[in-house]
Amino acid sequence: NYYSPKGGSPVGLEIWNGATKAVSMTQPANAGWNNMEFDLSTSSGWSGLVKYDKVVIFPDFMVAAANEVFYLDNLAVNGAVTPQITIVPVVPEEPVVVVNKVV
Repeated sequence: NYYSPKGGSPVGLEIWNGATKAVSMTQPANAGWNNMEFDLSTSSGWSGLVKYDKVVIFPDFMVAAANEVFYLDNLAVNGAVTPQITIVPVVPEEPVVVVNKVV
């Protein structure tokens, strides 16, 4: 999910293999929330046999900064679903009472 405050805003995506930029793609976003998908298999430089180690996303790619806010939510790779984070509250342990006996 990607939020853009304006329509036609280009979103840039780069996939890196170490220090080498392997794939670069750009597509426009509509104003508001967008469900964006980048099909890397259609891009030159992509290989399913390579282990990529970095994804870079550029909101409003190659547009002069205008103090606008863009959001990313539920980022998924290869059709996966972003896992939910479950917060488990820490239950405090009962204090241990130590009795010193003098004999």
